[in-house]
Amino acid sequence: MQIFNTYGQNLSDALINPLVFITAHPIISLIVFTWLLIWKGIAMWKSARRNSAFWFIILFVVNTFSIGEMLYYLWTKSQDKKEVK
Repeated sequence: MQIFNTYGQNLSDALINPLVFITAHPIISLIVFTWLLIWKGIAMWKSARRNSAFWFIILFVVNTFSIGEMLYYLWTKSQDKKEVK
């Protein structure tokens, strides 16, 4: 069974080959890429400054919609406030 989006494109093709989606929706792709890059950069920068090799490697290898980066940032946010005082 084939499923088509509002533009008449076969969505199963986009799932098999992400370039189909990227070329069909460049603005959405750019927004998602920017979102991921920002969160990954923040989390990796913070883990490197804290000399946390474990977190740095995990964040470098694993990339799941920046959930790991957001969790790390939120987890260490309160610890950073304690260090400043």
